[in-house]
Amino acid sequence: MQGALYDGTSSRRIEATAAVGQDGTVYVVVDGQRACSAPLAEVEISPRIGDTPRSLRFPGGELFETRDNDAVDAALAQLSAAPWSQVLHVFESRWLHALVALAVVGLSAWWTVAPT
Repeated sequence: MQGALYDGTSSRRIEATAAVGQDGTVYVVVDGQRACSAPLAEVEISPRIGDTPRSLRFPGGELFETRDNDAVDAALAQLSAAPWSQVLHVFESRWLHALVALAVVGLSAWWTVAPT
């Protein structure tokens, strides 16, 4: 994934690349050298909301930001992580699904409180 790394001590943006290894470790590389890494379980990954950039926050305070949402989703799917974030993205990106869900909630609420 191409993106930018913020080191957690300054606001300087550094062009970087991130990848998830087969062992579940997230690596961020800057100029061919590893800038930071952590097990996926310790990395806080922002949920996919439309096409907004995703952020990966590392335990040491580093933040990697990328617009390559598909690559983040593919890496999570490969490791079978965060299935609910993908379900939420489907509802957020497809109006018909959202309208159907809203109708189901509305009908359920009406059915629950409607006089018998």
